[in-house]
Amino acid sequence: MDLATGDLVCEKCKLRCVIRVNMVGVIFRIASTHYLMCPDCCEIKMWHAYGNELTSCHCNKVLKARPLHQCDVCGAKSVVAALDPMPDFKTKTFVSLILCGKHRPPVRILKNIQEMSQFRRYIDEKGAN
Repeated sequence: MDLATGDLVCEKCKLRCVIRVNMVGVIFRIASTHYLMCPDCCEIKMWHAYGNELTSCHCNKVLKARPLHQCDVCGAKSVVAALDPMPDFKTKTFVSLILCGKHRPPVRILKNIQEMSQFRRYIDEKGAN
């Protein structure tokens, strides 16, 4: 990427004829090796067709699973994720959230959520109220 203009540039020939392709969750082949881009961390990893590639990524270890609690957003009782405490500047406290799979942000989004107002904005944009 050309940082001055924001244009995509080929690293080899420096031409600006590069197009963006969304590869999240898509299996692609280079030579005889298959690859997959993780939908949580956007890391490219080899795909072996074991069936667990999307659940065995190291990025899933960022969140601690806590079974059978209620989601703080919808109250659903299911296997949920407990997020690390984050500041809530509205109440001047730290808040730990327990979320169901529907309301847990993907890791690539979660790493940009630093406080409760950002989490509330994520939920509002998702339309999950």
